[in-house]
Amino acid sequence: MQRGWQANEPISAWASHLVVGHTLPDAQHRPRLFVEFNRATGDQNPRDGVHGAFDPLFPGSHDKFGTADQFTWTNIVHARSGIQYKVREGLTLAVAYNSFWLANRHDGIYSGGKVTIASNGSQGTHIGQEADIQAQWNPGRYTLVDLAFGHIFPGEFLRNTGHGSAYNCLFLGVTQRF
Repeated sequence: MQRGWQANEPISAWASHLVVGHTLPDAQHRPRLFVEFNRATGDQNPRDGVHGAFDPLFPGSHDKFGTADQFTWTNIVHARSGIQYKVREGLTLAVAYNSFWLANRHDGIYSGGKVTIASNGSQGTHIGQEADIQAQWNPGRYTLVDLAFGHIFPGEFLRNTGHGSAYNCLFLGVTQRF
């Protein structure tokens, strides 16, 4: 829940995150199935004097809404399912499938805390779907290498707002702990 004031407007926003997973009893590969559901409010009317869009405060988080990293936790309904599989010690593969909708058809898509594609309320609510594949490798105690590929299939909203091209994202991240 977010309550308070922003630029002389009362804030009335909320978000939820639900995930359920099950690791199968295969001790060597530890396959894990999961489903996830996320929802965050949008602003019903930017001119009504009430700020209704949930503000994630730190919107730049990798792989919270697919590995293509195109969406944030504002005005979104997100469903995800997938499986993780430990190939060997230090190497895990994962695949996931995501689906995205606008939580409020009168608001738009947010990225980095700002509306990137506005809606007039008539373009539909289904943003699209995303397929992801990801590999995580621990070559040593203090290093993590993350390689991911995400493909966004545009939905009704993206097509109707003139953003109907598919999108691919290849991600390589290296984390070094000291």
